[in-house]
Amino acid sequence: MISLANISIKVLDNLRENVDHEFKKMFKEAQRLAEILDFEISVKRLATRQKHRSNYIISSDDPEDYYRVSICIPFIESFIYQLNERFLAHQNIFKGISIENYIND
Repeated sequence: MISLANISIKVLDNLRENVDHEFKKMFKEAQRLAEILDFEISVKRLATRQKHRSNYIISSDDPEDYYRVSICIPFIESFIYQLNERFLAHQNIFKGISIENYIND
């Protein structure tokens, strides 16, 4: 279980480091599907002053930039954090649990 969490974190760290290139591929696929469904991918209206949620500042109205910064990167970082907290932070506890402790002779 711990080794699977470690491998997952390494893969996600690599994805996070190469998010520009990887998201570009994902977004092209999303655009292809949107064209098939006759749907336009656009950036929602951005307010100049925001109080209750993040207002991502991007250099253009490019939907790819907006969704990479507002959705993809925070999701990857949250997923890495959750894996660390749920598995790796408690790996000593997992190591102490052994099936042999529960088998009666």
